[in-house]
Amino acid sequence: MANGDDGRQFILIAGFVHDVTDFIDSHPGGRALLKNILDAIVKLLNSKSIMSNKSEQDQIDRRDSTLSSDSTSEWVRFGNTKVMKYSKEYHHKRSKNNRAVKKSRQKTKESKKARELKMATLVTENQQLTNRVDQLTKELESLKSSYRNIASNIIN
Repeated sequence: MANGDDGRQFILIAGFVHDVTDFIDSHPGGRALLKNILDAIVKLLNSKSIMSNKSEQDQIDRRDSTLSSDSTSEWVRFGNTKVMKYSKEYHHKRSKNNRAVKKSRQKTKESKKARELKMATLVTENQQLTNRVDQLTKELESLKSSYRNIASNIIN
């Protein structure tokens, strides 16, 4: 890692200079993480077992040439806009999205509770109506029976 004149931090990977200042500023332990990554890359590149095969080196060179010159700046989409990953705007949009997801989940949970409550009241109401129908059916049968008795007594 190297410091620029304006205090920005730079690293050199595969012949490309990358500005990592925003990453270091926005991630606690970012500097230590990058140092560990760079140490691992150096060990990997110095490993004779990986770099001994010429065809593997050629494949790596071809892959490096196909990468863009700014390989660390990943771009992500938020709707119709593209934002550089790990930038302040990215973090702002992520937190805004996280709040929206949380709100949506809360609304879904409340809606589910309301449906369950409504279902419970409808089940109770249905049971009461079923009991009322049974009661009225018994009364109707009783009245029919009484009517038949009265009618048969009048006829006799």
